[in-house]
Amino acid sequence: MGVMYSLHWHALDISEPVVDFEAALEADLKRTGRQLVGYRQITDYPEQVKRYLDVFGRECVHVIIFDDVKGNPAVVYREVLRFLDVDSGFVPEFVIMGANKRVRSRRLQRFLVYPPVTMRLLGRTLLPPPFRLLVRRMLVKSVRTTKPRPPIDPELRRRLQAEFEFKIDELSELLGRDLSGWHKD
Repeated sequence: MGVMYSLHWHALDISEPVVDFEAALEADLKRTGRQLVGYRQITDYPEQVKRYLDVFGRECVHVIIFDDVKGNPAVVYREVLRFLDVDSGFVPEFVIMGANKRVRSRRLQRFLVYPPVTMRLLGRTLLPPPFRLLVRRMLVKSVRTTKPRPPIDPELRRRLQAEFEFKIDELSELLGRDLSGWHKD
């Protein structure tokens, strides 16, 4: 549920025209092609994990649960290094970055992400490539702010938990891990 909600907030910055999360989920069921955000497809973790296991084998796949990263990033980091069989001498500082980014103006954001052809040509003519990328990043960053997201409606959360209960159990079995906490509020 959290991933879909987070994806919705990200999609609002780029292409999602439906601001209400529940309405966006419903609209996405009818979408095709470039309009499809794919909320439910992206969160079909059992299918995705199975595909990787089938192609690469269990011994070559290391699955990381976001809750673990959030709870103890240093432990997850060491486990990844051990899995990759690389030197664990360097220990980075774990800083949360980019949490809850929001766009101040969706219209300006779209203009900056998808500029008109004339603006792109003008930029290519006037600015050298490294500077052009720097200016674009600065402009995109200037229309963003950090603000906590409102919580998901509790009733919608319960319905989504019921909808995805089978998928959570399937992933839990596939990973050999208890993910029953995902069933709770």
